[in-house]
Amino acid sequence: YKPPLTYHLLTPFYDALVGLTCREDRFRPALISQANVLPGDRVLEVGCGTGSLSLALKMVAPESHLTCFDPDKESLDRAASKLESHGYHINDDKG
Repeated sequence: YKPPLTYHLLTPFYDALVGLTCREDRFRPALISQANVLPGDRVLEVGCGTGSLSLALKMVAPESHLTCFDPDKESLDRAASKLESHGYHINDDKG
């Protein structure tokens, strides 16, 4: 296992770098649309990283129950913080 960008020191820069180098604005909505998450559905995201896809999913399907996992505690903490700043939770039945 290696943390995002190989080194924990670089994890804080992960979202910015991915935003600059990937076409997230294209593939993320397509992925969420294909998942077709409905209200009340339970979603398990394995390897959630910093939670960008998780947040996008919750914004489209706020009534879904989202559980996220990542082997990197720092990334998982960032994901939880990112979602909580928008009023969502990643590991409970409250959404």
